[in-house]
Amino acid sequence: MMSMAYRPRVMKIAAICNTELEPFFKILGIDEICVVRDGSELRKCIDEITKRKDIAIVVVPLRMFEIVQDLVASMRSLYPIFLPVPEPQEVKEFDVREFYRPIIRKYVGFEVVLGE
Repeated sequence: MMSMAYRPRVMKIAAICNTELEPFFKILGIDEICVVRDGSELRKCIDEITKRKDIAIVVVPLRMFEIVQDLVASMRSLYPIFLPVPEPQEVKEFDVREFYRPIIRKYVGFEVVLGE
């Protein structure tokens, strides 16, 4: 008799960015990177990514995310999860706890409090 081993589904991490951030995402080991120059390319890239079943997380610079936030909010599937990140020049005034609290609550289902 053959044993059935559990094999978790392997999903990828993608990033959407401009040309300046592309090397950074490559260094991080992001599986797939979509480089966009304007809003129409951004929406096209998001449309293509959301049709795929092998993408779990999409990392998007905060400024780009704000452009398509309505589109992302209207999605009804669990995956992909869109994770907005601040760009290097935004990090100093970025409140990580307040920004990610509602995102964590949405995907985890409860409040996560980080220690001081």
